[in-house]
Amino acid sequence: MKNYGLSKHRIRDIVSYQFNKHPDIYYYLDNQYLEQIISSLVEGFAEAMERNNKELIESLFRELNRRL
Repeated sequence: MKNYGLSKHRIRDIVSYQFNKHPDIYYYLDNQYLEQIISSLVEGFAEAMERNNKELIESLFRELNRRL
């Protein structure tokens, strides 16, 4: 099946880009645990959105097949 949504990597790049637009944030977050929390959140958002995209497409195809 063709991938119609954004990939996990593309979502992660978009979210990371938003953080990197403000590099001074990392200067004030001089804590490795806080940086790991942010990285985990970005990965979690990317994974959740990728799964959501796949499930949405699968649901749409199921609905289309049901109606045919």
